[in-house]
Amino acid sequence: MRGVITVFALATLGVATPAAATEFIVNGDFETGDFTGWTQFGAPGFTSVNTASARTGDFGASFSPNQPGGIQQSFVTLPGRSYTISLWLAHTLGTASLVNSFFLDFGGVNIAGFSGYGALPFTKLTFVKTATLPVSTLKLTFSDARPTVFRLDDVSVTAIPEPATWALMILGFGAVGVMRRRQGVARVAG
Repeated sequence: MRGVITVFALATLGVATPAAATEFIVNGDFETGDFTGWTQFGAPGFTSVNTASARTGDFGASFSPNQPGGIQQSFVTLPGRSYTISLWLAHTLGTASLVNSFFLDFGGVNIAGFSGYGALPFTKLTFVKTATLPVSTLKLTFSDARPTVFRLDDVSVTAIPEPATWALMILGFGAVGVMRRRQGVARVAG
C-alpha cells in the first residue's frame, strides 16, 4: 500500500508542479546580452542591453528614446485564463517631468501607463490579466525626451494555476502526509 501511495503522490506532484511555474517570456532577464526573443518597435535610439541596467544577473535593458519605442513579445495563451505579469523598472538621472512615460499592454489592451517619472529605484510592478486571445503580446513602450534612462529587468509572465491544478497539488501533499504518518507509526510499533 505504501508503494501505491508514494507513486500516486509523486505522479500527482509531477503533473501539478509544471503547470504552476510555466514561464512564457523568453529572455526576460536579458542574460543573452541582447534582445533575443523580443521584437523592438518604434524609435530604437538609445535602447540597449547592458551591464549597467542589471538588477539581477549580468544584464538588463535600458530605454531612453526621444519618440515612443520599446520591445514586445508574443506567446500562446489560453483565452479565459489569468496570467501574472511582473517586471522590475527603474528610472535614473532626472526630476519629475511629463515628457517621459512607460506603458504596458497585454493582449492589445493597455493595463498600465505612467508618466512624469523622477528618480525611481528598481521597483517591482505586478499585474494579473485574463487572456482574451489564443496568442497574446506583452508590449512595453518607453518615451523620454530628457537625458534620463528607464532600466528594465526580470520580465515574467506566468499562468495562474487553475482550481483543478490546486486540487491535485493538495491531494498529492495529503497523500505524502498520510504516507509519512504511517511510516512513523510503523517505526514506533516495530
